[in-house]
Amino acid sequence: MRIACSTSAFDELFKTNQMTVSDFFRIASSFGIEAVELQVEHLRSLNEPYFASLLKEAEREGVVVVALSFNNRFGFPNEDVRDGELKRISHLIRVARDIGARVIRLVTGEGKRMEAHYEEQKRWVVDAFLKVAEVAEDLDVSVAIENSDEVCLHPDELLWLLDEVNSPYVGACLNAFNLLASCGFDNKAFYEAAEMLAPFSMHSRVVFTGFDEKGNDKLINYSRLMSIFAESEYDGFHCIAGFHSEPLDSFPIAVKLLLKSIEEALKSFKA
Repeated sequence: MRIACSTSAFDELFKTNQMTVSDFFRIASSFGIEAVELQVEHLRSLNEPYFASLLKEAEREGVVVVALSFNNRFGFPNEDVRDGELKRISHLIRVARDIGARVIRLVTGEGKRMEAHYEEQKRWVVDAFLKVAEVAEDLDVSVAIENSDEVCLHPDELLWLLDEVNSPYVGACLNAFNLLASCGFDNKAFYEAAEMLAPFSMHSRVVFTGFDEKGNDKLINYSRLMSIFAESEYDGFHCIAGFHSEPLDSFPIAVKLLLKSIEEALKSFKA
């Protein structure tokens, strides 16, 4: 298990033009982080010359782009919108392959759960990911679906989706924070849910709830969470993707906590 960082961790700074991708590379590198995830919405372009320049900057700072992250609209009722998303995502999977990213992170659809037509809505999502899986297999790029949108949000539903798609190239992207914030699990159910998703995870995104005076997360026991991943033999990245406080102040605390938690979990697992 290794640490990565996403541009999403500094989303507000990107939105207000206080940070560029070049700045992000430098910050990640200055804290010893060698792997990064790029949120497509934070990029100025998707053309080849721009990505070539980004890769040169990343190499200069000693970081590698291991993941591309982007939002999508597979849960929308408009079929033309869904078809347009498939074309866009197929292109972005090719971009990921060309820049050497090992995984892309997707969501189920950025759409509201349509209670009256929820089963039909889930089928739209399944059908879309069946087509994504074909492209991913052809290009040898993994697809990780984050538990973040209202469609297939709960662990049992996300596992149902993965079972329906049934592809070795499509797995989960566990975001433990969303198990608390969106699913509302209590402490016991939270870790049980993490145990359900960790074995199927191809990527992990980490959002911190805040830090106490000892530098621990206020709500999530990261040593325990990393132990769950270790026991599942997860060998991917834990990608820092967000904070609930000022990101530049939170970032060094987060890196230290995550490194310590991974180290403790791996020692315990090997013992």
